[in-house]
Amino acid sequence: MLILVLASGIAPLAAMAETRIALVVGNGSYSSVSSLDNPARDAKLIAETLKELGFEVTLLVDSNQANLRHGISQFGRDLRDAGRGSTGLFYYAGHAVQSFGTNYLLPVDVTLTDAADLDLVAIEAASVLQQMNSAKNQTNIVILDACRNNPFENIPTFDDNGLAKMKAPTGTFLAYATAPGEVALDGAGDNSPFTRALANEVIVPGVLVEQMFKKVRVAVLKEPGGQQTPWDASSLTSDFTFATRKMETSIADNSEPTVAVTQAPSGNPLSNVRNWMFQIQELNEDGAVQSLAATGYDMLVIEAGHNFSESPYESQQIVNSLREKPNGKPRVLLAYIDVGEAEDYRNYWQDDWIAPNDGSRGFPNFLVAADPDGWEGNYPVAYWDDAWQSLWLGSDGIVADLARFEFDGVYLDWIEAYDDDRVRAAAEKDGVSPEKAMIAFVEKLGEAGRAINPGFLIVAQNAIYLIDADPNRYTKAIDALAVEDTWFHGWGDSDWDDPDGGDQRDRYEAEYSTPARLAQILRYQNAGLPVFSADYALKEDNAAKVYSEAQNRGFVPLVTRVALSKLTETPPPNLRSD
Repeated sequence: MLILVLASGIAPLAAMAETRIALVVGNGSYSSVSSLDNPARDAKLIAETLKELGFEVTLLVDSNQANLRHGISQFGRDLRDAGRGSTGLFYYAGHAVQSFGTNYLLPVDVTLTDAADLDLVAIEAASVLQQMNSAKNQTNIVILDACRNNPFENIPTFDDNGLAKMKAPTGTFLAYATAPGEVALDGAGDNSPFTRALANEVIVPGVLVEQMFKKVRVAVLKEPGGQQTPWDASSLTSDFTFATRKMETSIADNSEPTVAVTQAPSGNPLSNVRNWMFQIQELNEDGAVQSLAATGYDMLVIEAGHNFSESPYESQQIVNSLREKPNGKPRVLLAYIDVGEAEDYRNYWQDDWIAPNDGSRGFPNFLVAADPDGWEGNYPVAYWDDAWQSLWLGSDGIVADLARFEFDGVYLDWIEAYDDDRVRAAAEKDGVSPEKAMIAFVEKLGEAGRAINPGFLIVAQNAIYLIDADPNRYTKAIDALAVEDTWFHGWGDSDWDDPDGGDQRDRYEAEYSTPARLAQILRYQNAGLPVFSADYALKEDNAAKVYSEAQNRGFVPLVTRVALSKLTETPPPNLRSD
């Protein structure tokens, strides 16, 4: 069960200049009662999400009674020190129970043989409200994602179900993961249903809290079985949003962005792109380029193909055909390049090169392993190797050629090579930091393009956690982020009509689950970078879901099929031919 208490005093879409302080607790490893699988993961997910929303977060995992009491007490002191303009948030995931109308949080060392001793071994949830009340601050939030079951079923006199309603003063919002007195679910996945929905919706910019919890309720009701119905009651007197549309804080050196933003700097030409298309296969088929040219897409990402070993494309001719939309207005044209993998169908692949196998690197030594997603002929590389970089950089490199063909920039695939276990092992052996080496490589790619065209653009695909290595340096190295598979994915090497080419779910979990991805992507939006999303789905209702979710988060979305060999059959709703 989750209870959220807001004492609101913030105008709609106000700049988040106030101090935001959060204490997040996840208790699951109990010693004397049934353990819970998800609370630690729930707490970590919420902690990460709140950081991106401007909160200073203290995270406690598997706290005993002494540590939990101390944490709550320190939380109160921090709020009082922050002053009346601050916001306080307390999140708790774990066991909690009610007795005689009072709710109690259970530390991991709780033991109970008699119901009368509950207040001696547990902590009253109201103690958190008391700490918040003493600070007399503007906004307070208490989230209790608890009550997954009754851990004291062996005590005959202890038979209260769920949590009791909590009393709160005027100007509060109370939301329950399920109705008072009912039991909520721990969840079959990595997170409880309510917390998963909450993390997914709380980061949407500009949504009032009442509207946000309606969306959370709908999401939870769609869970298999529909076994819990979120419930809320409000006495709010003013509006509150967790994420605003405007970033009011500057990002100092080596600091983390903390406030949501959905608009790119006005000087970035990618900020004017409303829709885009991604096609990197079969452009040599009759009519393929003509079909693309006839569309009104603001941006096209295509395979240049001039360096294919067999049947190379006429890249300059393709650029000339696609540079303008049918109405004569220019569009952004990006060349897709795979900078983290070598491809044996390129003309740079020499006859004496040997592909790597499961046990060893190939030849040259920068060939590390086979593609983990099943793309045939693709091999992750040691991208820091001078021999590999020489193919791409300099006046005779691939990037300079693309700039001379008058592409507006490049769309970088397989930057996530830095996170491949086999590549990381190679980096360790070579004494290289995989994260820093990739950021340096991206910087060099940009320099190579701008040596020919000063406005040359760099769009990085995926690798959303690379920003953690050096936020300022990486966000300066790229002009936009592109992401795949946020909601739906397809399997590599699937044909266009193969059902495996889209509509796939549950491939990713933990830090790559949809809520975790959305929270991480928010960091790029905070830095003012546009975000382009590509999801792979065949079903129209799945496509509609992606477009709705992505546009609500300020993305520029595309739903197509993983083959990327034809114009999408589920184009963006806002595509116009003007």
